[in-house]
Amino acid sequence: MRQRLWLLAIGILMIFSVSAQETTSEMAGQITGADKAALAGATVIAVHLPSGSSYKTTSRADGRYNLPGLRVGGPYMITVTYVGYQSAQKDNIALSLVLRTRADPAVPPRSRRCR
Repeated sequence: MRQRLWLLAIGILMIFSVSAQETTSEMAGQITGADKAALAGATVIAVHLPSGSSYKTTSRADGRYNLPGLRVGGPYMITVTYVGYQSAQKDNIALSLVLRTRADPAVPPRSRRCR
């Protein structure tokens, strides 16, 4: 009887240890304009260059964004777009297992031309 309980306990512990393993990473940051003001609703696209996998999100009211569940490694390239601003890119981003990597690109405003 004790042996069965012992085996059951070991089996339960193994199930929890297997389900707790994480095999992805996360990228997070804050999107700001040139004046350091947060940009809500900016589109953030991260591309894992070796595989071509693409991940997309939008920034929240405070300009912050999260991209969970990303492939570990890299390099990644992120592109940020926002209406009335030039797009911004940041590349050579490498992600580590389970760690959150910060990427905070500033998005420059579009120049206005008078005709």
